[in-house]
Amino acid sequence: VLEEKGRDVSAETRRAIVALGPAAVAPLVEMMEDEDLAMDDAPGAGMGQVWAVRMLCELKAAAAVEPMLRMMVATGSMDYLHDELVGRLPKLGAAVVEPALRGRAASDDEDARGDFAAVLAACGVRDPRILAVLIEEVRARPTSAAMLAEYGDPAALPFLSEVLDRYEVKGPPRLLGDQGLTELTVSIKELGGTLTAAQQRKLDRGTASVEASRAQLKAALARRGRGGGAAAAAAPRVAPARRVVRPGP
Repeated sequence: VLEEKGRDVSAETRRAIVALGPAAVAPLVEMMEDEDLAMDDAPGAGMGQVWAVRMLCELKAAAAVEPMLRMMVATGSMDYLHDELVGRLPKLGAAVVEPALRGRAASDDEDARGDFAAVLAACGVRDPRILAVLIEEVRARPTSAAMLAEYGDPAALPFLSEVLDRYEVKGPPRLLGDQGLTELTVSIKELGGTLTAAQQRKLDRGTASVEASRAQLKAALARRGRGGGAAAAAAPRVAPARRVVRPGP
């Protein structure tokens, strides 16, 4: 049923699978690892593997954590199944801690190490080893500061403040802002901290660069509009884009 139904798996079917308990784990792991189920011509709109992951999480299947982590590493960041694994593995709570710590320690792939850290940050377990992993991640990539905010331990505040003090706002102006600066300042505030006067000035400089970049873009669009106003006026009206359900792989 999971292979065939795609997005339309009923609550009754999910309850029936959960009722099977441990007996359902091995078939679901096998289904999750079946790459053919992600093909364009696969039944269920290519959602079979995704449903296997969802059901393993509903079952709180600790025995499936290591296969799920291996699948997370094997899939790319643009893969829908990869997003599903990173997002749902933390729901298994303490069961993910030891396997994820081992997996991160054994990996030399920067992206995979970041994925392990993201899972640990969101699993809801306070552990000095997890805090150390997240600090290491943010030290290497300040854009990962949100992981410390999600972990939720105010003990990370002195470290975040120190990183922000050393952080250099990069030019030229960026339309979407300086992500590292944004993540650091927002994370400090979410953990209950406050910015020093120097840190606030740094944030203001970064914000000013964003506004300058947006002003340049608006001016360029205005110039383009003046040059092509008649053509724009004559162009047919187009309905705005509407958000739709994201398709499967």
